[in-house]
Amino acid sequence: MMEIKEQYEKWIYPEPVFDLDKHCELSTHYHDLKELKPFIENGLGSRPVADVLIAGCGTNQAATHAYRNPKIQYTAIDVSSSSLAHQQFLVSKYKLSNLHLLQLDIRDAHQLNQQFDHIISTGVIHHFADPREPLLVLKSLLRRGGLMNLMVYGKTMRTGVYMIQEAFTRLHLSQNQEDIKLARLILEKHVDHDHPVSAYINRARTDLEYDGGIVDTFLNPVDHSFSVLELLDLLNSCELELASWITPWIYEPRYFFGQTPALLERFSLLEKPQQQQVTDLIVGKIGTHRFLARPHRDDTKPPLLNPSESSTTSNLTLHPLCNLIKKNGLDFVDVVSDKTTLGSLPQEIADLLEKKLNLLRESEGTISDAEVLKLKPYLDQLIEIGVVYSSIE
Repeated sequence: MMEIKEQYEKWIYPEPVFDLDKHCELSTHYHDLKELKPFIENGLGSRPVADVLIAGCGTNQAATHAYRNPKIQYTAIDVSSSSLAHQQFLVSKYKLSNLHLLQLDIRDAHQLNQQFDHIISTGVIHHFADPREPLLVLKSLLRRGGLMNLMVYGKTMRTGVYMIQEAFTRLHLSQNQEDIKLARLILEKHVDHDHPVSAYINRARTDLEYDGGIVDTFLNPVDHSFSVLELLDLLNSCELELASWITPWIYEPRYFFGQTPALLERFSLLEKPQQQQVTDLIVGKIGTHRFLARPHRDDTKPPLLNPSESSTTSNLTLHPLCNLIKKNGLDFVDVVSDKTTLGSLPQEIADLLEKKLNLLRESEGTISDAEVLKLKPYLDQLIEIGVVYSSIE
């Protein structure tokens, strides 16, 4: 862990931001309580989340969360004093009285002598030699009914990353400015467009413009990634379970293979985790797993990011990271998440969907039985891939 600490002291990550308003506007807040509030608080009953631990907060994350959620108290820890110094700058600039910063290894977080309603740790535990160590410590700090809100590396999208990591290791490239310059030259001039790493580079291009991003991705001494089944095994080894994926559609065969009934029939023979594993192996585009986890023996209500069993239920709503966006001059509406179009609906169906979902918001209109029948085939698919879900009363 000393190597990791030294790395993030010298090469702070991610790239520091100085304008939180602009950062909040341009970023997708996958792990923020403002978006996930109904799901996060379900296990806590009627009591709202009061305190949150951010474990491995980097340069910007804790300040961003505290800024967006001023009524919640945040404690944030990181091994890097350099990263915390920038967080402190943001605390001072934006007068964030609801954020407390501490330099602390996650494995020593029991020293906080506190439990939390919610714990966020994204992009951190996969940099431990044994990821179970930080997970078990974080689990011990979780208040009953709370959830762990996590992100770890996915295996398929990073296949090419590990090829480049091995090449750089064998070339004895180290974390100095000269070698980072050489690493960047190799990536730009000598890695062909059809190399397995190219898809990752295209997705992470902005991050890789920052030297700290090059170090974090290609020169990192400790870097684990997980398939779906490996991640579930890791959680189970810590007596944790997957409560829900934050973006469930990227794991669902119906989303990718809905036009191939013969393939969906084969998927139907598999258990759900196997379906998601095979989907990822075929599609090969998961670079990060974002998910909510909870202790095995927590008998509180489950979170809400689960498909409904029926499209006829009245308490349906749209996933908070999804929007319906009308295309100018066209007679269809896109279902969009993080600037990615998940699919398109005919205008008439989109209108019926909004009418159905608006029932939760006490819309004046009601949806007729005939309209329900017309909407049902589309709604069933949206429910199956997790774009629409059922609230739990």
